[in-house]
This record gives sequence, structure tokens and C-alpha cells, in this order.
Amino acid sequence: MSSKGRSRRSRKRQVQAQREATVAPTDIDLHDFVSRLPDEKKQELVNVLAVSRIETTFSGPLPTPADFAKYDEVHPGAADRILAMAEREQSIRAEGQAGIFSNDRRRIHAGTLLGVALISVAGLAAWQGNAVIALPLGLVGTITAIIRHLTDWLDRRWPRQGG
Repeated sequence: MSSKGRSRRSRKRQVQAQREATVAPTDIDLHDFVSRLPDEKKQELVNVLAVSRIETTFSGPLPTPADFAKYDEVHPGAADRILAMAEREQSIRAEGQAGIFSNDRRRIHAGTLLGVALISVAGLAAWQGNAVIALPLGLVGTITAIIRHLTDWLDRRWPRQGG
């Protein structure tokens, strides 16, 4: 007998077994369904249920509402202290972000000032007749200004997420 014939027969058995095991919930209840299972399937079901569990995750500076209430039960006033701690943390983060933005602005202004200064020195050198120095300084100043405006345009067009 060919392996093709065996695999077809095996597939037919699988389909038949699935049909027998699949019962609409309206036909029988769970107890009847479990009682109809063969012993090895019952044991398999028990094993699956034994390792099954529901897991929930919670992320954030505050505990879940249920845990939050338990903190206050164990230590009166703990919920207020936890809220105050979360508010302080949020305030510290906001101040840090403001500092980062302030540093970014200073860096941008310094880059712009450097570009203008290089272009000015290049103009002065060209006026004095020293083109060997004027050309590189003017190019670097111009490139600095182009990069500054390009990054500004890109930030307005596609703002960075997060920080």
C-alpha cells in the first residue's frame, strides 16, 4: 500500500475523530461532554486545566485599583502617600523634559550662530582678498545653515515620538 493511501485514511480518521469530539454546546452540557471523553482524554484535559491560568499585567506608576485599596487597608494613608509619590515622579519627569528641550534650543541657536559667524569671517576674508581661507569657511558656514534648516523642516514635518 502506498504512503499516499495511508495518509488519506489517516486524515479521514482525524476528521472522523474531530466530528465525534466536536459537540455543539446546545446539545449537551459540560459534565456530559467530559463524561463521554475516553480516560486518556480526561487525563489530558485535567493536565491542561492544571497548567492553565489567567495572567493579567498592569503597567504604570500606580498599582491596580484592587491592590491600591489593599495598601490602604494594611496601612491607613498609604494610598495618599502612593499618589503623592506618583505626582512627585511626574513632576520630576516634566522638569527633566523641560531641561532637555531648553538644551536642544541652546544647541540649535549655537549652531546657527556658528554658521553665521563662519559665513561672516569668510566674507571678511574674501574682502581682504584671501580666497583660500574664504571659500572653505563660507562652505562650512553654508552647510551648517543648510543642515540647521533641513533638520528644523524635518522636525516640523515628522515630529519625533517620545523624546
